[in-house]
Amino acid sequence: MAGVNSQGNMQLPIRQLKLREMVASRCIQGVYYFDLCTGHESFFWPYVQNSIGEAVCLLWCHLFGSKSDDLHFTKFFEDAEVNQFGGQYQVDAVRSRLLMSAGFDQTDYLKFWEEVKLCRDKFVAHRDVDDQTVIFPRIDQCRVMSEELRDILSECIDEWAKVSNDPKIVSMQDYYRWHPNRAMKDECKKQFKFGIQSVYSGLS
Repeated sequence: MAGVNSQGNMQLPIRQLKLREMVASRCIQGVYYFDLCTGHESFFWPYVQNSIGEAVCLLWCHLFGSKSDDLHFTKFFEDAEVNQFGGQYQVDAVRSRLLMSAGFDQTDYLKFWEEVKLCRDKFVAHRDVDDQTVIFPRIDQCRVMSEELRDILSECIDEWAKVSNDPKIVSMQDYYRWHPNRAMKDECKKQFKFGIQSVYSGLS
């Protein structure tokens, strides 16, 4: 939540925004790396892919799983300093936008939420010894919702920039300008290729 400085003014919850940004970005990148691991031979690639898929489910659940999680999106948008910029940044409006981005109505979303939570509970947080086959949810939807959350966070920063000259705000504006959602896929491809080449060179 926002704090109060020595002059009695509310402090914008930049740290809370950054924490959610970090998790959302990692979730998006994880889905792209998950896809890049598909179709390769050997036992190594399925192992890597499964590990990434499990991480994606865990990251998504931090943001959208349980409201008791410190990083759940609702805790950020309940902040008074966020709400001052209008109803579009209140929890219900943000939730509607997140669901719409993934093409979910409330029923579809609850089903998807159960899929991700089941994967997390059964294969990540705990391990069901009676079922050795990991069943991943519709993992691309984890990416889509995380991308939409990033867009909303970026819009919040732009709103704050209109009423504050805090250098942290300007820094975050620059960050989103240089790291938009649309650039992440190509960046992941580049890093994936670079990683494979560097490992191969090291083993040669």
